[in-house]
Amino acid sequence: MQNEIPAASKSSSFIDLFARTVGSAIISPPEYVWWAGVCAVSAMMGRLIHTHTFVRGPHDHLYGNMFVIMVGRPGAGKTKAIAEARSIVRRSGARVGPDDVTGEKLYDFLGLKPDTEGHPPQNAEASPGTFSLFLDEFDSLMHGGMSRAAKNLLNHCYDCRSDPMIRSTYAHGEQELNDLCLTMAAGCTPAHLASTFEPMEWQEGLPSRLLLVWGEKPPFKTDYQRGSMEGLALAAEKLQIFIGMHTSVEWEEKALERYTKWCGENWERKSPHPLLLGYTARRHLHLAKLAFILAVARLSEQIEMVDFLRAKQALEAVEGGLDSALSLAGGNSFADVESFLKDFMVPGRPVAEFHLLRLIGKRMDFEHTQNTLNALIAARILVESPPFKAVGSRMLHLPENDDECEQSPHVRPRVRHLMH
Repeated sequence: MQNEIPAASKSSSFIDLFARTVGSAIISPPEYVWWAGVCAVSAMMGRLIHTHTFVRGPHDHLYGNMFVIMVGRPGAGKTKAIAEARSIVRRSGARVGPDDVTGEKLYDFLGLKPDTEGHPPQNAEASPGTFSLFLDEFDSLMHGGMSRAAKNLLNHCYDCRSDPMIRSTYAHGEQELNDLCLTMAAGCTPAHLASTFEPMEWQEGLPSRLLLVWGEKPPFKTDYQRGSMEGLALAAEKLQIFIGMHTSVEWEEKALERYTKWCGENWERKSPHPLLLGYTARRHLHLAKLAFILAVARLSEQIEMVDFLRAKQALEAVEGGLDSALSLAGGNSFADVESFLKDFMVPGRPVAEFHLLRLIGKRMDFEHTQNTLNALIAARILVESPPFKAVGSRMLHLPENDDECEQSPHVRPRVRHLMH
């Protein structure tokens, strides 16, 4: 189960107020409610306000949009949290997309079409490319049959592409998309998440842009009471005024130094899950965006150390739930490899690492093999054995019991022929 959500900051925060006001009235995990509040602030920010990180240039703007997918079993409370955030954002006047939209329909929703004579649209500067989606079901947008072009559009929306995106098809003609910026909150079951991407797609760009928040259905309470919605609406109004008055919120010097140091220390960090090979390439962006949102939610004119620390804690909590979000899904290749090795290997009898890599490599793409093996070792599904000098490779075996298993230089005949 995911770790606790970050502790409340000392100053007032719209996110904390949202969690207190709404969380006490709905049957939804606190993780979902807190992240729904994050997405509500993110949606109101859009492209209206930006920040920088260690890349500081006039065109290197970082916006606070995020793709948050709340993953859980049916009935875990995903829809409740998303609906509350969607309602407050719509009341704020920020642009919210349809509750149910397909990937291809996004082009029609975002695009500006030329006039009847083929001239560029006159209102290009008013392009509706900045918007948010609060989807009860992620599969209304993302599914196995979604076109690669539509998935690529989501990448551009996350990256807040500044130059116009022009698309030309037989069915839709020419479409121009400007000022793209999308905040997305969506609910999803583990089984659907596994079927959303083909095996090779997990190592591509879109999965690494998703924050997969795992939550469990909370225990039943006898008292559900909503806080003051008037107070929450007033806080949202103050938040909008703050966003309208500031084009940017920059980092406090000490916080930026700490963030930059954290980036250097984690630059070569391995992915927290073998399926998400590209996740670490954008981990620093997830942290920066979240710290930015937390600062704006406090109406702070700087991203301070408390924002960095709280964002770091929240990100680590999300990463702690990835095993539940992904390993419970049907068709997960990691689970298939684990099952295969348990059938193939005898507990306590070691096999050379390079032989296991060859075997795993026959069951998934090569890029995943070492990450999968490392994950099995980290989870102590496989443990190291004393090395064999003749083999010259790390030796691994299945533990015989919950304690450290007895080391044995022997392997069963079925495995021995692989080692010579």
